[in-house]
Amino acid sequence: MTFPAREVSQDTVLKFQVALSRFEQLECPVRHYFSKGLYLREIFMPKGAFVVGKLHATEHPNIISCGDCSVWTAIDGMQRIQAPYTWISKPGVKKALYIHEDTIWTTCHVTDKTDLDELERELIIEQPTDGGFSPEEADAMAMALSNEVRSLLQLEYLV
Repeated sequence: MTFPAREVSQDTVLKFQVALSRFEQLECPVRHYFSKGLYLREIFMPKGAFVVGKLHATEHPNIISCGDCSVWTAIDGMQRIQAPYTWISKPGVKKALYIHEDTIWTTCHVTDKTDLDELERELIIEQPTDGGFSPEEADAMAMALSNEVRSLLQLEYLV
């Protein structure tokens, strides 16, 4: 696994997610907003976090209202995005992120649903959380990821 890759496949992002799952997980606060025919999902991601998003089923706007992050996708490769920034995501895109500065990211979805479970079923393409990899494979990916990130960021250790 190469991190960060300038040319990224969906498989690379999935492997990155599986590798990250082997480390302590960070809670990123989410706020939900509803108006007639519209659902907004706002997430706060703290500086220094690695985040992998869910696989979205729909085309939708994304808004970064504050912050600075690097985003890797199979469609766009690697981009560094600084607020304010707005763009449209295509369906079937999974994003891997590194958060350079505290970031607030909002996705906007056309729907009349307000139940979060129903919204998840409508907007997200279900994927296995383990990516289909064995625990041994996931541990090996996590070790490789840790070593590559430590080298990339010139850290003595990575917790």
